Amino acid sequence: MEELLEMNNKERERFKILVRLQEKTLNQKLAAQQLKLSVRQVQRLLKNYLNNGEISLISKKRGKLSNNKLPEKLRRNVAEIIIQNYHDFGPTFAHEKLIEIHEIKISVSSVRNIMVENAIWRSRKCKRTKVHQRRDARDCCGELLQMDGSYHDWFEGRAPSCCLLVLIDDATSRIMWLQFVKWESCFGYFKAFEAYIKKYGKPLSLYTDRLAVFETTRKTDKNYKDTQFHRAMSSLGIILILANSPQAKGRVERVNETLQDRLIKEMRLAHISSMEEGNAFLPSYIEKHNKKFAKKPKNPIDAHKVIESNFNLEDILCLHHERSITKDLMVSFKGVNYQIIDTEHKHRLGGKRILILEKEGGEVELIYQGRRLQFRLYQDLPKANKTKHEPAVATASNVKRQRGTHTNCNHPWRSWRRKGVVPPPLYTSSGMSQSI
Repeated sequence: MEELLEMNNKERERFKILVRLQEKTLNQKLAAQQLKLSVRQVQRLLKNYLNNGEISLISKKRGKLSNNKLPEKLRRNVAEIIIQNYHDFGPTFAHEKLIEIHEIKISVSSVRNIMVENAIWRSRKCKRTKVHQRRDARDCCGELLQMDGSYHDWFEGRAPSCCLLVLIDDATSRIMWLQFVKWESCFGYFKAFEAYIKKYGKPLSLYTDRLAVFETTRKTDKNYKDTQFHRAMSSLGIILILANSPQAKGRVERVNETLQDRLIKEMRLAHISSMEEGNAFLPSYIEKHNKKFAKKPKNPIDAHKVIESNFNLEDILCLHHERSITKDLMVSFKGVNYQIIDTEHKHRLGGKRILILEKEGGEVELIYQGRRLQFRLYQDLPKANKTKHEPAVATASNVKRQRGTHTNCNHPWRSWRRKGVVPPPLYTSSGMSQSI
């Protein structure tokens, strides 16, 4: 009975060429070129084939374990650690934690294979319906800043869901600032941007989405894109760019995906359960994240601008409102009356337009021609309550009040009751007279 030999494609190609060499229909030089081997190696293959036959072409390692295969005990240990602590981690992140915490040094591919074999992880294939070509990153750090808010259950139920404000540099993909807030608001972005400017300086331009904080759809006589945030950026000389799609600011969107994976698990390992603890933890995480993912810019020049001394960030990064001053030097704002007590220019403030600065805590400041005015709250006296006293017992006077007659006994029409005079007849609608 003939022996059945299993060959792969490579071994079958070698067999065909060696048969031709044996039949001398092909020389060794051409055979070496087709097999992409040296002539000496072809001679060795031919010699083994002539001595041992087709079995010499089959690899001796087939069916044997690889010399580089991990011991089975180590594979089981790694699988147990991942199931207990990192069951929802990706292979790359789980590999980092195995080295950092457990001091187990194996390759990422080995971790991936172990997780696939134990049904801990499986690859996700996403089919894109649209192709969005990537835009080249800017050359210098500070040339373009991308900003976005990411809503997520950041504390995995240990605290209410909130929003993470993310600011990254376009040239280096570095995370410049992170901050947990309850929701995206104008004051929240103002606070985050103020902290960024104080630390790094002013960027040349800012890239955001079309949230109502950055663009309003109310079409008035003025530019409908002019919002409080847009006004503040114009005052600082920063160009505000609004993206037309999430893919347009893809760098910050991809950072959001990374944070929703890594930051959540880092805070879980650090036992963080509140926004305050999270904000205190973020600086150390930013340093670790940038050390791993940040890139070097094409141009080492820092494009950030130093804030000018005549700029007051607190006055710019707040809400601005305009109101008119009445003749008696009163200003009404959100249902509250403010009495101006400025004594220097009291005679020429009546009827003028004034700027009201509204801070985050509800604090209000009045500005006229760049100068702060002194004021006090003005409260009207409470109005007296008018109570109606209804008699508890129904009397004849009450009944006649309901009929529309007067109840005062001293009225001239009631003089007949005091003098004993017979009252005049009362006529009804039917013409019949009735006596009281």
